[in-house]
Amino acid sequence: MDTEQSKIQGEKFTGYEPPAGRGLFQCQNCEYFRNRSCGQDTMMEKSKLPKTENGRVVVEPEACCSFFHFKSGPQKTGHWLAGKR
Repeated sequence: MDTEQSKIQGEKFTGYEPPAGRGLFQCQNCEYFRNRSCGQDTMMEKSKLPKTENGRVVVEPEACCSFFHFKSGPQKTGHWLAGKR
């Protein structure tokens, strides 16, 4: 599998990708995820995905983006492919 950052597909500016078996690298395991939505600043500003009434981005729990950060601490951050180098 090619894991170069430049090869990552997904939404422009956010890298958001729908679910595709990424293990722990999923929105539902990210500190920005709450109530099926994302509150990460760049996602809220640049994503073209639907937004909630308070501006959070509606995301799928098993999806991922370039701003992933584990809820429980600084184990790994970034896009799910970045950790596979």
